[in-house]
Amino acid sequence: MRALLVGRILVLLYLLASFTHGQLNSAPAGRPDPSFGENGIVLTKLTFNRSIGQPTKQSDGKFLIPTSVSAEIISESGELSRIGRVMPSGEHDPGFGNGGIALHRFGNFSRIYSVSVLANGKILLAGQSSVSDFYDADHDLLVARLNADGTLDTSFGTAGFIIKDLRPQGSNLQSNDIASALLIEPDGKILVGGVSMRFAEPGLATSYSVLLKLNSDGTVDTGFGNAGLRELQITDRDDRIPFYRRGAIMVRQSSGKIVKSVLFTELSLTSQLVETRSKIVRFHGNGELDTSFGKSGYVDLSDGFDYGVWANDLLLLPNDGLLAVPVYGLFKLTPDGQPDPEFGQNGQVLNGFQAFSASAVIDAAGRIYLSNSETFTVPGQFSSQRAVISRYLPNGARDLRFGRRGFFAIDFRESITAGGWLSIIDDEQLLIISAKDLPSSSKIFVAKRLLTK
Repeated sequence: MRALLVGRILVLLYLLASFTHGQLNSAPAGRPDPSFGENGIVLTKLTFNRSIGQPTKQSDGKFLIPTSVSAEIISESGELSRIGRVMPSGEHDPGFGNGGIALHRFGNFSRIYSVSVLANGKILLAGQSSVSDFYDADHDLLVARLNADGTLDTSFGTAGFIIKDLRPQGSNLQSNDIASALLIEPDGKILVGGVSMRFAEPGLATSYSVLLKLNSDGTVDTGFGNAGLRELQITDRDDRIPFYRRGAIMVRQSSGKIVKSVLFTELSLTSQLVETRSKIVRFHGNGELDTSFGKSGYVDLSDGFDYGVWANDLLLLPNDGLLAVPVYGLFKLTPDGQPDPEFGQNGQVLNGFQAFSASAVIDAAGRIYLSNSETFTVPGQFSSQRAVISRYLPNGARDLRFGRRGFFAIDFRESITAGGWLSIIDDEQLLIISAKDLPSSSKIFVAKRLLTK
């Protein structure tokens, strides 16, 4: 009897050791795909020297990457919008623009932050336009539409785009108006999300979250809100001075309610410290604030932290729950904006290293891939950044079967400007799009990583 018991214990120890060894060493997930470029990395020819927006995946697997570039490249002044389309192989799509790149001018200075692809293949762009450079406070909201081949769709707006000043009629305040998120309504109308800052004087502004609804041809839907516009004040001038904005992300729940993440920077008059913060806000379909969400309509990601916290990504989950990507890692919310008690610690997961989390994607098994940007230093050689990709189980625990103890670092020995945007390819590869700094400009890189079923 004793021998039988000892035998069973040995079998259990063997199985446990085999499982632990498999967790830490055997799985290939996270290794570069050797069939993709050089060691899993492809450098594209899409360069930029100003800004980069949010990449978007088309239904055919191709990717649209919005950037901006100085107009000096065509011996002009100002700033141009440059959109690249990349195939899953990492090569540029020759059927788009000029060799895979479309270059457009929307006013003297323009930047694109968000891209959305319509069912007919046409491409919507959202951003901002300015008469002078982007250090000036007076910017206008920009929405443009391209044909599937990257040319301007002149049937939209005025000659293919609209530029809209969101200041109240008769106001002489300078305003910084930005479109940074797009949603296509079931009836084909376009919901544009963004932010508007009205400056009473230089450096002193009131900041608003805005929703603008357009008809499919680019004209304003005057039946929505106040002449097509809904705005919600998110900061006031009593104790804060918001002076810049980074972006907004927007998703639609199955109920038709709109959840929007607003990122803004502010200077506290009390502490005199600059803080970047995010609020996640929910609206009814008509644009009115839904006070049943979070705390009276809001979730402030800085709550519980002694520093400013902002969200770089926001995902809608199959059950209408939400997964935000704050700079520290992950924050999972129930459909009504409460921390999910079954995920991490009170809904939160820290990324576990000195890094800024940038974006996330979820595979068919519910595992979460998180992209991070980490600064590292090699003594006596260089200081740079690297992209770090980590994987988490549906409950928020780090998946040790991925990479090395749950993460994989991409070290290029040169600066990486962002942690990277992620997409799942055929549920077998992870595609990472980010920016690599070179001496004279920056290039987009595309890296494919293998996944484990």
